[in-house]
Amino acid sequence: MIHTTPQSCHKDGFLYDIVDGSLFKSHPLFSVKPFALQIILYTDEIEICNPLGSHASVNKLLMVYYTLGNINPKFRSKLAAIRLLAIAKADDIDKCGVDFVLQRIDEDLKLLYNGVTIQTQSGGFELFGAVVSVCGDTLAQYKLAGFKEGVGFAYSKCRESFTKRTMEKHIRQCHEIEKGCTDFLKSALKTTYGINRRSKLDIMHIILEGVAPMEIKCVLKYLVLSGQMELDVFNSAMQSFPLSPVDVRDKPCPISVSTLASNDNKLKQSSGQMLILLKIMPFLLNTIEKNEYVQFVLDLIEIVQILFAPVLSVQTVLRLRCLIEQHLKMFKQLFPENIIIPKQHYLLHLPGQILSLGPMSLVKHNQLFECCQNEIGMEHPMFLHEKELGPVSEVANMEYVNTKMRDFLGINGIQHTVKVKWLILNGNKYICDRSLIITNTNETVPVFGFIKNIYVVDSLLYCFEYQLYDIVGWNRDLLAYEVAVPNLAQATEFIDAEKLVDHTSYYPVNFKNTTYVLTKYYLGDVVALKH
Repeated sequence: MIHTTPQSCHKDGFLYDIVDGSLFKSHPLFSVKPFALQIILYTDEIEICNPLGSHASVNKLLMVYYTLGNINPKFRSKLAAIRLLAIAKADDIDKCGVDFVLQRIDEDLKLLYNGVTIQTQSGGFELFGAVVSVCGDTLAQYKLAGFKEGVGFAYSKCRESFTKRTMEKHIRQCHEIEKGCTDFLKSALKTTYGINRRSKLDIMHIILEGVAPMEIKCVLKYLVLSGQMELDVFNSAMQSFPLSPVDVRDKPCPISVSTLASNDNKLKQSSGQMLILLKIMPFLLNTIEKNEYVQFVLDLIEIVQILFAPVLSVQTVLRLRCLIEQHLKMFKQLFPENIIIPKQHYLLHLPGQILSLGPMSLVKHNQLFECCQNEIGMEHPMFLHEKELGPVSEVANMEYVNTKMRDFLGINGIQHTVKVKWLILNGNKYICDRSLIITNTNETVPVFGFIKNIYVVDSLLYCFEYQLYDIVGWNRDLLAYEVAVPNLAQATEFIDAEKLVDHTSYYPVNFKNTTYVLTKYYLGDVVALKH
């Protein structure tokens, strides 16, 4: 995993991983030593007591985790790939400062940057590495970087806008704060500059816990008050929507009148519930005559789907920048009495971050020695349990399966094959007679296949038997692909699970006598990269 060449995008103008971003290409270490460890840090505070009880915040902890950008993106956000780096009590940090915790980490990072010798069974080698990204919510990031933690009490409220200033100016302002002759003067300078001391945006907190609930709430409130929609009808449609077996775990809760009437920006949905609500929102609003408010929601969903895409072209990122600017302008036109909240402003910086670090979906919440011990070509032991099989049965017609395997996969000499009802592979669940997979591309659209059978060949190869769905096209009003269900007698094809165009499992939805496929992210560049 460490000795292999970084997996960059094979097509110019596309961003697939961190190595495709401008930061990696211009970094003084990675540009010279592309095999160096790409360290991704993640910080967050946790409350180990009842947050509503009398002991709330007494035992709050700051947690610092790390993962490696060298790990294949499909494994990178797995629990096995995320390791604890440091723990500190929030009270101690308030007294001593976060620099006390960061000092030891910084010392180790400096050693790694200059190279450390690692001894393995096959001999020693020198290992290099550096931090490529620090992830976390707004408060954790502000605390870690030394900015003011409360955006309401700083004139410079956005760390991204602030850091566009020069380093010289930042150091000078830090020096002015440190040299302040009185506590009052120091406090005033901290507020003016938005800095507490010397010193990546998280789309989950920005979108799913900030922008999306606030904007959806504004639209729903308007539609209800204007008489264009009844809240009970909306909730009924939401609760009866045919969610997939995967999405049903995060089924959105009904939205109450009191929630819409409250003065906060919350919809009382979790991040997972908001993600599902955004997927089905075009269907829930389809009964309303299309207007600028409905279009505003569709524009928001389009932005979210691009931000969550695993592959993006530079052209799409530039289009995203325009979409975000137009979206925020439309927000002020539709809701002039509402102010732009900080998380809406943060949206403006996301395109630049994508160009610098690659797609946002790669930056999410292995021990070094374990990674170094792994032999090239062997499956890493951390990910041995990333497969889970459903009920197993013997194959009745092995001659048929062997023929199909030979014709489509070029495999001969199979020793043993079994069928399974469902398969979980790298976090994606595939279910027979329920799931759709993307098997190929047809110019600008994906080609979907309906899984009929899942086979495990010689305990090593996982393959799908599927029927092709005819693609009708992309429905812009529902933000979903319209497909035609094949005839039951249509011939089937086989594909290796590792050869899928996109590894996400999709599910067909019947709506007004038409079948649609809902997507959780933008597939245009996934298709373009393959095509």
